[in-house]
Amino acid sequence: MTKFALPRLLRVPGNVETYGLSILYVVLTGCYLAAILPWWAAILLTPIAIQLPISIMGAIVLPPGRNNLTVSSRMMMALLIAASLAVRSALAWAFLALVATNALAATTMRRLILGFGAVAPLIAIALWPHWLIGLGIVVLSHLLILYPTLVPNSQWLGPVVTCFETDRKEVWLTIDDGPADDTEAIVEVLERRNARATFFEIGRNHSMTHPSGTFWCLGPRRIAAEIGVSRWFRAPVGMKNPFVHPVLAKRNMRLIGWSVRGFDALGRDVERVVRRIMRRVRPGAIVVLHQGRPQSLQIIERVVDALQRDGYELVIPDDARLKTKR
Repeated sequence: MTKFALPRLLRVPGNVETYGLSILYVVLTGCYLAAILPWWAAILLTPIAIQLPISIMGAIVLPPGRNNLTVSSRMMMALLIAASLAVRSALAWAFLALVATNALAATTMRRLILGFGAVAPLIAIALWPHWLIGLGIVVLSHLLILYPTLVPNSQWLGPVVTCFETDRKEVWLTIDDGPADDTEAIVEVLERRNARATFFEIGRNHSMTHPSGTFWCLGPRRIAAEIGVSRWFRAPVGMKNPFVHPVLAKRNMRLIGWSVRGFDALGRDVERVVRRIMRRVRPGAIVVLHQGRPQSLQIIERVVDALQRDGYELVIPDDARLKTKR
C-alpha cells in the first residue's frame, strides 16, 4: 500500500494507514456503486470492482510475477477521484477535500511559502479595486518568508538539525565563532575532562566572513560563497533565507541548529548562562556556546563541569543520528 503524506504528517502507524486506506477503498466503492445499483448488487460487486482493475494492472502494466501494492493503490486512488467527480455527492466532495488536503501535506512548507510569495502580487493586481485586501495578502506573503528567515531552528524553508537520537544521557556541545585566541585553552579544558565538542569556525563551517547582520538578506551568489564546503554548516546567528537550503542540498551538507543556548554572547554572567542551559538540557540536545569573548573559557569550563556532574557525556553524534524536531 502506498504511503500518503497526510498520515505521515499525523504520524499514523504504517499498519493503521494500510488498513484505513483499504477500508476507505471498500466504503467509497460500495457507496458509489449503490448510487447506480440496488444495495445488494453494490455489496456483491464491490470486491470485484476493487480487484478487477488491480488484476488488469498486474497482467498488463507490471512485469510478470510482480505485485506492486504501491502502483495498485495509486491506481485505485485515481479511479476513486474520477468516480467522485462523476458522482458529485456529499461523500464524493468530502473525499475530494481529503485528497486535496493530502496534496497540500505532500507539498513542502518551503514550496507553499515561496509559491504564495510568487503569486501574491498577481492576486493583489486581480483584487485591485479592493487594494487593501491585496496589500494585506502581499504583506502576509512577505511575513511568511521573513519568519523562517529570522527565527533560528525554523523548519519552514528546509530541515534544520536540532537534536540527535540517543538512549543515553548524551549531549553535543557546539562552540561558535572561532578560531580565536582561546581555542587552544578550550581544547585543553575538553581533553582534561574527556569531553568532545564541535567547533563551528568562521572561514570554514560557520560562514566565510560571519555577516551576522546581513546573512539573512544575501543573494544566492553571496550565500553560496559564504557557506563554503564542509560536512555541516551553522548559519550566523542561526538565520537563513530561501537560498541557503538549495546550496546545502547541492553540496550534500546539513544545516545544524541547536536545542539549548545560554545567550553567552550577550552577557557576562557565567552562572546565569550555566543555569539557563541546565534548565533546558535533555538527552540528545545540541548545546551552543561561543568563544572569543572575555568570559568564554570560564563559561565553557563551567558548563562542561555542570553537564558531567549531572551525568551527561559530551559526544559528537554521527549523521545517522541527527534529527530535526519535526
